[in-house]
Amino acid sequence: MNSRAARLSALSLLLEASSTPASKPATRMQSENKEVAKALPRNLIEAVAVEPRFDAARGVRISVLTELKWHQSVQRDFARERKALPPGQAVDSTFAMQITRNCDIISEYEDLLERDFIPQHGPSQYLSSQQLIMSRLFNVRGPAERRADHEMFTVAELAGGSIRFRGPELRQQDGMVFMSLLNMLRDFKTQTLVSFRPADFCRASLGSYSGQARERLRQSVLRLQGSVLEFPQFSVQLAQRFDYPDTGPWSVALDKNIVALFRSSREVWLDAALARKMPHGVCSWLYAYVKAQTRLIPTSAEYLRKLSGSLATTESYERSLRQALGQLASAQILDPGWSVKNGKVHWRKSTQTP
Repeated sequence: MNSRAARLSALSLLLEASSTPASKPATRMQSENKEVAKALPRNLIEAVAVEPRFDAARGVRISVLTELKWHQSVQRDFARERKALPPGQAVDSTFAMQITRNCDIISEYEDLLERDFIPQHGPSQYLSSQQLIMSRLFNVRGPAERRADHEMFTVAELAGGSIRFRGPELRQQDGMVFMSLLNMLRDFKTQTLVSFRPADFCRASLGSYSGQARERLRQSVLRLQGSVLEFPQFSVQLAQRFDYPDTGPWSVALDKNIVALFRSSREVWLDAALARKMPHGVCSWLYAYVKAQTRLIPTSAEYLRKLSGSLATTESYERSLRQALGQLASAQILDPGWSVKNGKVHWRKSTQTP
């Protein structure tokens, strides 16, 4: 056997011995699962998978990415060796089958990442979508206004229908909790049940921990669990399973279809630390709205009032709007030259990095 044939044989044997398609049970040892857990980036809220028979090799993003990159490197090796074959020499049938098999495995891992993991974002980022932000899904109403037990409205129009919301009224604090859940669970496969300490979640999402904050968090996740976004052919719960014992860690899981929220709309990333500093209401909603725009154009204050779900009078809303615009300018989100004239907001994004 010549050296090239030996290399091809070695590549084939290595692939045969080491690769497991994503659709089959993984054989990774428990010690390797622990190494995967150590490699995860440190989160604002630490979470641990408690799903029975949880498979870290297929249920954690970094493991899937590692396997995907390995198979891609093998494919490049195969391509180089195939290109180096003498003119007219046919590819060995076993070698050809290995190339095809490796291509299939790569496709499976790519599909797994796209289908079962929410879009990648960092520990210090919050993720949302333009459709969700530019709606009254998480409205700006304050604690003095009575919360509706049930609402139904259209969130966004799609080419083949619409996205409709049904569930309890959600406000900006609920939106913060929702984005915190996405951040905490971003590297786990959807539907994976994970445990977390409610004290950590309260401090990271609500700013402090107390008995009242713990109850606010519980009520917020329950509202998310009761909230459904209906697409033309399926529906999505904003939170799926939720266990909240009186003592010890709580646990939560995301709906398998949660990924669909980011398929029909542009992803929007928010600075998590900055988002937590924004007062809940007009200011926090406006911050996300500005981040969702490529550029800002003169905008009707009445349009913003209705879009954000405000029930305030025009005059009262404009006072809150001016205050929020000033806060966003101080945070270097907006250029300080903003103004509200004749019911229109004149503004532009800051060129400085906050």
